[in-house]
Amino acid sequence: MPDRSTLLTAVCANPDDDAPRLAFADWLDANEPDKRPRKGAPSAWAALIRAECELTRLQQDGSAAAAVYEYCARQDDQALSKVRWARALPEMVARVKLHRTAERFRKASAKARAAALPDGAATGIEWSDETHRGFPASVAVTDWDLFAAALPDLSRSCPRVRIEFERGVAPTGPAPELVTWCRGLSLVLAGPEPTDLLISLSQDPAAAGIRELAVHSEDGDECDRALPALADATHLSGVHSFSFRSDFESPIELRDRLFGAPVLRGVTRLTLTNAEAVPSPAVLAALPALRALSLEWGAATDDHLFALAAAPGLAGLRELELGAPATARGLGAVLASPHLRDLVVLQVQSGTFDLDRAALAELPPADLRVASFAKAKSSPATVAALLADGRFPNLLCFDGGYGLPRDAVAEVFAAIEARTPAVLRLQAAEFGAADIKALAKAPGLVNTNVLDLWRVKVTATGAKALAESPHLAALAYFSAAPADKETLEVLRTRFNDPSCVWSTF
Repeated sequence: MPDRSTLLTAVCANPDDDAPRLAFADWLDANEPDKRPRKGAPSAWAALIRAECELTRLQQDGSAAAAVYEYCARQDDQALSKVRWARALPEMVARVKLHRTAERFRKASAKARAAALPDGAATGIEWSDETHRGFPASVAVTDWDLFAAALPDLSRSCPRVRIEFERGVAPTGPAPELVTWCRGLSLVLAGPEPTDLLISLSQDPAAAGIRELAVHSEDGDECDRALPALADATHLSGVHSFSFRSDFESPIELRDRLFGAPVLRGVTRLTLTNAEAVPSPAVLAALPALRALSLEWGAATDDHLFALAAAPGLAGLRELELGAPATARGLGAVLASPHLRDLVVLQVQSGTFDLDRAALAELPPADLRVASFAKAKSSPATVAALLADGRFPNLLCFDGGYGLPRDAVAEVFAAIEARTPAVLRLQAAEFGAADIKALAKAPGLVNTNVLDLWRVKVTATGAKALAESPHLAALAYFSAAPADKETLEVLRTRFNDPSCVWSTF
């Protein structure tokens, strides 16, 4: 068997290939077992490598489960751990198991992994605790000169990472090895140095190995320099995830030129923040490989949503996150689109949306699994219709937003009578004591595993009704605001789980 150095060199030289990592894992099991190994895992580091490689492979299958896992892993760990996935979405079972395995062995292998890496302080970086296929996922550059000098050693010790820069740290000199160690790059364009680095990288053939690129423009002039260079780049075609935020409005012609350029044709995940970062609707709708789109902080308009809904080339879109100023007209167009029937995750983070049941009844069936209105204002009819409408028979996770008004309760409960998803969040809803008792009688809750009523006041009478409900046997997580100590004890006795949250009213 090759020695440790030879195997690690192969891992670093072939960052996209699992085979060298798995060979290294085998070597760790045979030659560097833990002092107190876990059953079936001589080396925790080796177990981490195997789990993350397999999970990454599964996540490339383009399935609904891949999109649901991505959402839960990023934003809803309770759903990930509490939902009975074997019933709700069987394809999630292996993913959740691998996720938990990786979590466990990431912690257990921390010392062994740290011992194999160059000292962060001496090399001008901070290693992240996050891992990617068994090795550090990212570093934050804290001292450019130390970092630039240490790059040859760093690139021999660890495969490509995402490189971020601490605020105030700018690339002030050459570092030819940076591009060969860069799997992802996050830059703030606040002066000429970061822009110079970005332009230099875009012209380097080794930049073909960059998979993630995040650009935040704080300087309009630098943004106007960077966008044409990116549009003309011939070596960044390997970028799969692109994030662009602009605090200054750049000419729409430059934005359209960038997003219409070949360099972004392979992007599968796109995040745009602020209206100043968004191209014309037709240009945005023409990205053929797009699987996940996030339009944040004023980046979403109805015109953009109309264009997305009308684009047959976006039939592969699985995740969509929206913010203001889009309205129900734009959202309705997305939900009605014959091209977006395979949309799996819909998040609405801001804005006001009013979709009534009559409008939804005319829409074609869809495969929506996650609908989150976490920070948006949605009408009672919208919440009730999304819960009850047969158009979404596979809905698994529903967040009705914050502070559902009192007059919505009857409609929502009518929907719950039929069925509820595995995850139901109605935080700070204006429920009365009678509503809680009615909730406990809702047969549709029989398959609900997570019920989040954070800051919803529950009295002792309501708590007793919930505790005695025959429809809550599958509940694994419950959150509410007990009115007093007596109520708290009733809830604790019934929902005896330390992960439950008892908020104050």
